[in-house]
Amino acid sequence: MAVNKKALIPTVILGLFLLGAIVKLNTIEPVDFTLEASPVYQTLQQAQAEGKPVWLLFHSNTCQSCVEMMEIYNQLKPQYEGKVVFVDALVSDARNNELNKTYGIQYIPTTVLIDGGGKEVTKEVGVITPEKMARFLIDIYEGDM
Repeated sequence: MAVNKKALIPTVILGLFLLGAIVKLNTIEPVDFTLEASPVYQTLQQAQAEGKPVWLLFHSNTCQSCVEMMEIYNQLKPQYEGKVVFVDALVSDARNNELNKTYGIQYIPTTVLIDGGGKEVTKEVGVITPEKMARFLIDIYEGDM
């Protein structure tokens, strides 16, 4: 059986290249995707330990509705900070993958309101007017939700 030397050299080079890629893949450190790795989750734990209600906003930086909701979030935050813990969670941040699953996030922006005991009391998808959101925040920190 005759071996085609011209075909053998590229095959060997390709094989060495693939072997190098496999070795490199095996040396990459795994990322910790547990809830504990998420700074958002840590903030939620702290809020629950302190008995404070939370406005948890799931969003991205690229969707127009999310950008609009973040403007409302930033507008209301100075008025209610201290009474309500404000938490924004980027859905594209891999550290939030488990959190996205926990809260069943399918569409963004999604607002989740959590009472001081850690119980989810409201979940809304889409843009919420500043007036309606302010009413939600007042209700949650006064315990009316």
